[in-house]
Amino acid sequence: MTICIFMEDSHKKSGKALVVLARKIIGRQKVLPRSLQRGELMDPAKLMVHLANLSNPGKVSKVIVCIDSHSDPGGMRAKTSSAEISLNNSVRFHVKYVIVVHALETWLLQDPKAIRKVLGVTVATQKLQEIGNNCRPDRALMRVCGDFKKSIDDERIAREVDVKLVESQNSSFKEFVDALRDP
Repeated sequence: MTICIFMEDSHKKSGKALVVLARKIIGRQKVLPRSLQRGELMDPAKLMVHLANLSNPGKVSKVIVCIDSHSDPGGMRAKTSSAEISLNNSVRFHVKYVIVVHALETWLLQDPKAIRKVLGVTVATQKLQEIGNNCRPDRALMRVCGDFKKSIDDERIAREVDVKLVESQNSSFKEFVDALRDP
């Protein structure tokens, strides 16, 4: 069976990192990435059109919708919970929204060894946590590691990251892991 991961259009360039992380967690199971505008992900009717157009809808076992919270994870959860209920009442596979607090880089920053290996810089764990707590961790990371290129480095860091370490340190990543592993 296939797991379809919908992500914000802004993740087109770094969306490969989400797929890399997913494959590290679930192994060889097929992952089908899709990018949409944030408004389409938040609107059940608009997302339903895309769900109906999946290439092999009979082979999709679940859909995970990843949305960055940037600054308000609680507010984002409130907005997505009704969409999740509506979609789960309308499709034959399970749909789960995962709020990425604050953004994908927050997950990646949990592993200082991966950051050091990929970016060639040693950043104190406390500083990485500060960057991860920033509403725009990608921009903060660029300031600290001048040559960070989101579209390239997110995927490279994801390949090196210890997913068990990240899962133990970040609740929104644990939610992503649980969504992938849930039957």
